[in-house]
Amino acid sequence: MSYRDKAIAVCKMAGQELIDRAEELIVNTEAIKDIDIWINIPSETDDPMVVPEIQVTTSVYPKRETITKIVSMDIDK
Repeated sequence: MSYRDKAIAVCKMAGQELIDRAEELIVNTEAIKDIDIWINIPSETDDPMVVPEIQVTTSVYPKRETITKIVSMDIDK
């Protein structure tokens, strides 16, 4: 099996993993700004013990009260 064939198979498995674990992977908050999802498929030169990795990064906005305090700050003082 070529690296490309393995990578395609891993990509499909990772996609199913995302579907199966979506509730667990996405943070439970109202103020989500954005979500980045990365699938890292090891190259053939990596250590054989390296496994594919799914990285989920979530950016959130501060709480409304914090935003209000920031906006009302007098930055000239």
